Amino acid sequence: MGVFRNENAAARSSRDTQQQEKCSSMDVVMALPKKICALCEEEFELKPDKPGFANHCPTCTAFEMEEAAASQGPKDADQIRYEAEVNEARRASMKNLLYRKDS
Repeated sequence: MGVFRNENAAARSSRDTQQQEKCSSMDVVMALPKKICALCEEEFELKPDKPGFANHCPTCTAFEMEEAAASQGPKDADQIRYEAEVNEARRASMKNLLYRKDS
């Protein structure tokens, strides 16, 4: 019975190495989808983890982000305090929704 287990282990290990060789020889690279920018109408590749909209090219997205940051301007103490209070209220309501006990 011990020999039988060893034969199965040997057959299994050779089968595993054959599958690994087969998988390593099949290095397939998928092409990224091509899109056309809605703003400048140039073609671009849609890459994963790209910031912004899926129909805007990276240069237009960078321009939009810079424009948005410039339009906000510096924040004063009242705005910072207000945003902190709103975020605290948001966290408290999410906590209550997630962890409340149904009676």
